[in-house]
Amino acid sequence: MADVPLARVAELLGVPLRPRFMVSYMDFRRVPGARHWGEWRAAALRSRRVDAHEVYLWVNRSFEGVYLSFRYPDTVRGRAEVPRYAEHVRRAVGRVAASGAGDRAAVRRPAAAREVTAACG
Repeated sequence: MADVPLARVAELLGVPLRPRFMVSYMDFRRVPGARHWGEWRAAALRSRRVDAHEVYLWVNRSFEGVYLSFRYPDTVRGRAEVPRYAEHVRRAVGRVAASGAGDRAAVRRPAAAREVTAACG
């Protein structure tokens, strides 16, 4: 089954494939012009679509550091659980960065909101 993509398995089972938890890592340091993004005030754009069952985590690395962004449902459980998880991930990424990464950014605590961005380093 490892040779069959998950989307194909879902299709064969007749089950709609809907992501519930997604993690994305991108290292932007090799993107042409990336060294100028700060002065250009470059920003990430994301959809405003929020699903009541989805939690997304983006880990982005730039010349300025590592940034974590989260999107999660604006529910009682989401507001209670995801910021705690975000803080745990922020500390873990900070420990990894402190153990060997040469380019660190200031570590900031994530705010309690539906979308959270924290710099780690």
